[in-house]
Amino acid sequence: MLATALLLAAAGLQLALPSETALPVASDLAPRRAREPALPIVPSYPEILRNPIFAPDHKPDASVEPPAGGMGDFTVLGIATATDGTATALVKGPDGTIVRVRPGEDMGGWKLVAVELSSLTFEHNGERHILPLEKKPLPPALPLTPPTTAATQDQNSESDQ
Repeated sequence: MLATALLLAAAGLQLALPSETALPVASDLAPRRAREPALPIVPSYPEILRNPIFAPDHKPDASVEPPAGGMGDFTVLGIATATDGTATALVKGPDGTIVRVRPGEDMGGWKLVAVELSSLTFEHNGERHILPLEKKPLPPALPLTPPTTAATQDQNSESDQ
């Protein structure tokens, strides 16, 4: 009973004494409602979708001419790399001469700076130019004929008579 009396006295004191927490001051501003986030504007790129830049059949515009004094008249005929990392290439110049070039060497004022399996990269006055390896179709395979021997020639001459 003593515990019950203590609990009732504590509850009475809480109701009789004022609360220590202060309520916020009333404001003249109306509370705001949260706005829904705006959907991002998705641009429409119909030209890019019709002609994707990474399509296998996409080719550069043929009307674009290489700059004058460029390497448009040079043709890469072959590229060879050794297992120790050394590389060399055969390049046909505009006058028809064929030159062997290694990385670091100059050719017509252009310095060979990189050799890849399918292209050469040249540099001149800070401008870089990549020459692709000229790919020609392989000639048709020759038909295999069996070698002729003296015995088959003798049989053929006997059957002719």
